[in-house]
Amino acid sequence: MAVAISLCTSLNTKNSIPPPGGRCKYTGQAVRALPTRILTVGKKRSCGVQLIVDEYIEKLKHYCHIDDVQIRSNPRNARDVMAQIEHEDMAFMYHIRSDDWVVLLDEHGNDIRSEQMAELIADAGNTGSSSLLFCIGGPYGHGRQLRKRANVSIKLSSFVLNHQIALVVLMEQLYRVIAECCSDLQKLLELGTHAYGRKMKCVGGTKLFNKEERKVMEHHHVMWQTLHVNGSAIF
Repeated sequence: MAVAISLCTSLNTKNSIPPPGGRCKYTGQAVRALPTRILTVGKKRSCGVQLIVDEYIEKLKHYCHIDDVQIRSNPRNARDVMAQIEHEDMAFMYHIRSDDWVVLLDEHGNDIRSEQMAELIADAGNTGSSSLLFCIGGPYGHGRQLRKRANVSIKLSSFVLNHQIALVVLMEQLYRVIAECCSDLQKLLELGTHAYGRKMKCVGGTKLFNKEERKVMEHHHVMWQTLHVNGSAIF
C-alpha cells in the first residue's frame, strides 16, 4: 500500500534547491512517497556496503517501493576517458523513463541539508512523475545527456565521496526523511486530532489516497469531532 507523507516543500524550479528557512508553500500537507530507484555506476560492491544497502532497502520498503540498480563501470571497456563517460551516460539513459523525476548526485551540485532533501522528495511527488530516480556516477562523473535530463543536481558533501560511500549516505538520508515523515502521519491517524483538517489536506486532492487510506482518515476525523463535541481532550 502506498504511503502518504506529511512534509513541507517549495522545490519547483529545475536544477534549483530552496534556501534554508522561510515558510514552505506545502507546509503540513500530505504528499505521496514516490516509488524510488537508485542507479549507481561502479565495480562490484564490497560485502559490507552491500549489507548496509540491503538493510536500508528492507526498511524503506515499509514506506515506498525502492529498487537498487547497478550499472557496470566502463561497460564497453573503452580506453579513452571521454568514451567511458559517454558509454556510462548511455547506460544511464537506457534506464530512465520519460516520467521519472531525476536527481543527479554530483560534486558540483547544489549543497543541501536533510530538511531540503525532504523538500526535494516531497516536490517530486507533486510533479506528476511516476517515480523518483537518483543517479550516482562513476569516478569521471556524469555525461552530457544525463546532465541535460536531470531535474535536480545535488551533492551530499563538500568532500569528494567514493560512489559506494555516496550510496550509503544517500540510503541513510532517504530512510531518515521518509521514515520520520511517515511516522508523523501515522501518529496523526492514530490520534485523530484537530490537525486532521490541516494536515490531511493533500496536494492534488484526496485522489492521492487510496480507498483504504481515506476510510482510515475519515474514521479518525469523525472520532475527533465526537470528542470535541463532548468537550473531551485528546492530549
